[in-house]
Amino acid sequence: PQESHQNGILRGYIIRYRLTGLPVDYQIKNISSPDVTTLLLEDLIIWTNYEIEVAAYNGAGLGAFSHKVTEWTLQGVPTIAPSNV
Repeated sequence: PQESHQNGILRGYIIRYRLTGLPVDYQIKNISSPDVTTLLLEDLIIWTNYEIEVAAYNGAGLGAFSHKVTEWTLQGVPTIAPSNV
């Protein structure tokens, strides 16, 4: 968040994500530095839709989570070789 909207010194971010539309628990990533601006989510299921939210935190606690962003993972490599080539 912009410095004018912070209620204390920014300490980091919580990123939570899960499969879109399913009542499954969120996976959580903690970014413990306010200077980190990117995160690579690993071990996701190929060609699957995920919802992702971010919240900042400081010494007073966790802020509100952002609006959900949904994104598809990339397709994986083929599982079988092409035939009739």
